[in-house]
Amino acid sequence: MKSHQPINEQPMSMTQHPMQGAAKFSAKSTKDAKEWLEDLAFRFAAVDIDMTTGWRKIYLYLDEQAAKWWRDNQGNFEDWYSFRKIFEEEHSPSLASIRATAAKDMADRKQGKSEPLTAYYHDKIKLIKRYETNMPEAQQLEWLQAGMWHTTLEEFLKYTITSTKELKNYAIQIGAKQSLLAKIKAEQDEEERTARLVQQAQHIGEQPRYVPPYQRNTGSYADNRSMPNNQWVSQQPPEWHNRCYQCGTFGHIARDCHSHHSKTFGGNEWWYYSLTSPPPITHHNRSQCQRQQAPSDGGHRCYVNID
Repeated sequence: MKSHQPINEQPMSMTQHPMQGAAKFSAKSTKDAKEWLEDLAFRFAAVDIDMTTGWRKIYLYLDEQAAKWWRDNQGNFEDWYSFRKIFEEEHSPSLASIRATAAKDMADRKQGKSEPLTAYYHDKIKLIKRYETNMPEAQQLEWLQAGMWHTTLEEFLKYTITSTKELKNYAIQIGAKQSLLAKIKAEQDEEERTARLVQQAQHIGEQPRYVPPYQRNTGSYADNRSMPNNQWVSQQPPEWHNRCYQCGTFGHIARDCHSHHSKTFGGNEWWYYSLTSPPPITHHNRSQCQRQQAPSDGGHRCYVNID
């Protein structure tokens, strides 16, 4: 049995009540009465309402004019089946409205730029038969030509075709030819792609190799960090290596010297030497000792201005 789906513009969702999307039937509408009843029956079934009893509530889903028809004829409704037959016969669209709709559909149906001629032909023939079952061949050909893509029509007019059967065979031949050309083009593209890959593979060895640039010398004075690529350190005599220029002793460098402390005097930076370190042998910094002071306790402190 063919399953039925709602035809209403508002489809049911998982959270929506089935009857909320049901549209009212209008007596002036061109909508097919049979399809509308099937849609309503589908929604009734979703809420466990059988149409053998539920059909008596259908008047709730009719507009004013259709509801008036219901009230005037409800005495003739014995059951769901009798109501359905009378309702469909009374509200079936007229032949004139059907032909008008079919004519509009035929006029609007155009072949797409890349649409196969066979697909367009079969779709347009269905619309023609819906409009008029026994339309003459010449008139059918006029309708078919009217919707062809302009390049397709130019090719079509080169041949003498006098019937829809001949047009159908022509469409099949054109479709087969287009498919063959598309296949040949795809094969050619694949061959060209393979040839390019082979050519690139052959020239890989001829391409110059990439040589990365040398690492930049990022060393700096940086408080006698003793970096191997430090320009200032590398220019010092060998005897100065591993000797602290803060306290003048060997065995460590300035950054590891525990006897140096930072102290500010009047905005200038001076280096303070503790009594716990051996006295400096000589002043070997870039600037010499500016001031010596012997405190009352007999100790020795040397302040060196390195600016």
